[in-house]
This record gives sequence, structure tokens and C-alpha cells, in this order.
Amino acid sequence: MSQSVQNPILRIESIVTSMWSKLRRFRTFGIVFGIVGIFLIVISLIFMLEVSLWMSPAVKTSALAISLILAALVGWILTRRFPEVLYPETLTDFTSKHDLEPLRNLLDLIHVQDDQKTSLLDAAIDQNLGRLREDDIRQKATLFTKNHPINDLFQQTGLIFFSGIVLLGIMTIFQQDAVHRTLAFNKAFEPDNPFQYTISPGDLVLEQGLSTSIKITFEDESPETSILEIRTDSEDEFRQIRMESDNIGSFTAQLPSLFDDHRYRIRMDSYKSQEYKIDVQLLPRFTTLKIRAELPEHTNLEDVIYEYPFTRIEAFPGSILHLEGQTNQELESLILHEKQDSENRELVLNKGQNQFQQEYIVTENDSLWFSMIDVNGLQNRNTFSFNIVAIDDEFPDVRLIQPESDLAILEPTQLDIIYQLNDDFGFSAVKLNYEVERSYGANRSQTGSLKLPTPAERTSTEDFNWDITEYGLFPMDKIKFWVEASDNDAPGGFKTSRTATITVNISSMTDHLLAQEEKEDDLMGQMQEFTEAYEQNQRDLENL
Repeated sequence: MSQSVQNPILRIESIVTSMWSKLRRFRTFGIVFGIVGIFLIVISLIFMLEVSLWMSPAVKTSALAISLILAALVGWILTRRFPEVLYPETLTDFTSKHDLEPLRNLLDLIHVQDDQKTSLLDAAIDQNLGRLREDDIRQKATLFTKNHPINDLFQQTGLIFFSGIVLLGIMTIFQQDAVHRTLAFNKAFEPDNPFQYTISPGDLVLEQGLSTSIKITFEDESPETSILEIRTDSEDEFRQIRMESDNIGSFTAQLPSLFDDHRYRIRMDSYKSQEYKIDVQLLPRFTTLKIRAELPEHTNLEDVIYEYPFTRIEAFPGSILHLEGQTNQELESLILHEKQDSENRELVLNKGQNQFQQEYIVTENDSLWFSMIDVNGLQNRNTFSFNIVAIDDEFPDVRLIQPESDLAILEPTQLDIIYQLNDDFGFSAVKLNYEVERSYGANRSQTGSLKLPTPAERTSTEDFNWDITEYGLFPMDKIKFWVEASDNDAPGGFKTSRTATITVNISSMTDHLLAQEEKEDDLMGQMQEFTEAYEQNQRDLENL
């Protein structure tokens, strides 16, 4: 076969081969565009849903998995519907549709093996070649490619791919938050909460076995319902506790006793707060706390034992409080705080670092509390605080029974004095104080005191015969006296009380006679009144 004949044949064969290669590329790109385009459209739709739905991690993961499965399914369907483009089938289809039987014969003849070529074969090649026009074949190949189903596949999936790119671009530009939330498929996101609120106590450390309350306070608008959601670290789902409204804009829920770490959040209608952690730990605390109050000796009272819980200890000044306690674990430090003196005493612990003993002397009202830190650095929350109330020792009560009031005597002889003593704990001293006032002379005023017996009992009635002749009293002189008693409160300071002052007037004979006459006149007046009353009664009886 000559060179002039071979070149047209190669060009014709190149047209057919190019057509076949183009269909193969269209098929490959069509399937890829279909898979990627469907995936992009579905993922964009998921982004759109996330804008308003705020999907959970499980839903987002499922949606992404469905988009991948759907894309894979589209790829499988397209692969089955548009099988691999083979050259022989493509050539047959092309020549049959466009009445190009000479082309089919020509391409078959040129591929005959060289050892089988004859002059007759060359003549057949020339004959078929003469019946073909290169431009006509090129036009028909273009038309064949344009009308082929694979070209439709390429155009349609290309449009789908372009639409997916546009949708994805729009979502990426205008809905970046939704795209970010969707791609972070293993994380949960919440919509912006319109409520302004404060949750207390927030994150907290709670002693094992204790309970607490959770409170939320809204600043402006309040939701219709507030629900506390709580779970342990081993639980997958939150348990719900309805919160009760205690006043306008405030809701509270009481938790039961907790023994494990918990997490909680508060649901406000369709919105949720952030999660808070309750760290349940075995905090240091006293397992036993005892106080023995050793009362002052003068009270003659037995010791008083207090065992926690207590909030108030009453003791007299001078009392000694013997404190002792044992903690639930080994301590690093234990400090006793005193409010009155602003003093902090670091207490000495035993070898096991969990016991202590301490003395405290009561002088005034005070408040005590403890702070303790264990070997792990944890600090107690229960301070075991209590108040010390210093009880005042009452003043003694001293009363004169006889004489009851001031009196006048003609001759200064002996005075019979009876007095009564009463105190809450007893007496340290009793005395009679006096003051002499003379009507004439150089030393007209004289004072002094007499020691009286101190009773052993808290309540006593005593009498004392006081000989006043030794004071050399004359008419118109006076002697004033009173009884004074001091209690036995040595630690707090002795307290003293006294009776009223009694004045004894030394009368002259004239004063005495005038007084007697005045008494007789009073007696006669009383007798006259009695007689008149008797006579009136008699007249009343006669009238009846």
C-alpha cells in the first residue's frame, strides 16, 4: 500500500479513535461529576438544615453517612447504566447509525496481518477508501458524540456538579457557623440562648454524702419552665428534675445526697445552659468533736459535756473548755480560729495526724471555728463553728427584814437586826456598815463596819444583836447602817450588793413624850371612828 493511500487511512482512523476516547472521558467525568455533585448538594442541604435545627452529633453523623451512601449509590447506578465504552462496539454503533459501512470495512481490512495481505486486499482498501470522505466522517463523528447518551450524562452531571459547587460556596460564605458545626460532627452545639441568667453554685466541690441545691436567677425575661438535668460520668442520658419557682425570675431544685461525681445543666424551654461539674470528694471533717466545760471552783457545779452537733456553749468566765476531736482522715494542718481576739491557733495533732486536744479559757463572748487541710490539699467546708456565751454571775440579793424602816429610840441599847442573803453560788464576805452623826461636838461624823458571819449556804436568814451603847450616843444623835454582801466570783471579780439604809434617831425625853402623845391622839381618833361606825350600824339595824 502506497504512502499516498496510507496517510488518509491514518487520519480517518484517528478521527474514529478520538471520538471513542472522548466518549470514554465523558463517561468518566460524568460519573465523577454525578457522585461529587450529588454529595455536594446533599451536604449543602445538611448545612441548610443545621442553620435552624442545631442537630445533635448522632444526627449529624447519620446525615453525613447518608450523604456518602447516596453519593456511592449514584456512582453505582451510573456505572451500571453507562458501562465501559469499548472501541469495537463504539465503531459498530457509529458506522451503523451513519451508513458508513465502507468505513467499517476499511478499518477491518487495514488491521489484517501483513502475511495475509494480497493485491486483492489492497484493491478492496482502495475501493472503500474511495467511497469515504474525511470531512464527512469528521462531521458525522462530531454529531455521533453530541447525540450519544454519554454526552447527555456528562452535561447533566456537570450541571449537578456546578450546582453543588455554587450551593457549597454560598453556604461557606454566608453560613460559616452552620458549616463549622456540621463538619464538627462529633460535637454538640446549642443555639444562642436569649435568656440572661446566673446559675449558682456553678462548678463546686461537694462532700460525699451531702446534698445541695441548684438555683438559676433570670435578669429580665424568664422561660415558662426550667428543668435541671443531671447525670453521672457513667450515665449516657441526663436525668431530669423539675425546678420550682421560689420568687419572680428564680428557680431552685434540691439534689439528693451525692456519692459520685456529677454533671448538670439547666434546660430553659428549648434552650440549655452550659454543663457544670459537681466534684464529689471525701473532704476532711470531724467524726467526733467533744468539749468538756470545767466550771470555776466557786460554782460547785459538775463539768458539762458537749458532743457535736452544737452551736452554743454557755459557761461562766474562768471556765476551762477541754476540746478534743478526731477527723475522718490524715490532716496536714488543723487551725482553731477565735473571732474575739482574731487569733488563729495551729493545733498539735497526734502521730496519726487525725486527733487533737486543746484547752480554751472562757473570758468573754466569742466564736470559734476550725479549718483543716488534708494531705491531698483538700479543705473542709463544714467549719464546725459554735458560739461561746459567757454567763454573768448574778449580783447577790441582800434584804433587811428587821427593822423594816427608820426608827427612834429613847435609850441607845441593843438593836435586833434580821437580814436575808441570796446568791447563785455563795458568799465571800458579809459586813455591817454604819455612820454616826452627832448633833454637837468636835468629831461629829464617824464611820465604820462590822464583819458579820459568812453563810455556807447560797440562801440564808441571819440575825445580829448590835450593841450601840459603845458609841456614846446622846439625844439628837443619829446612827445609820446597812448590810453589805459580796459573792464568791473570784475569776470574774467579786460583786457586792447592799440593803437600804436604816436611820436610828436618839430621841430626848421631850421628843419621846411628844411622840407618845401623838400616838395616843392617833389611838383616840381611831377609837372615835370605831364608835361612830358602831353607832351607825346600830341605827341601820333598827331601821330594818
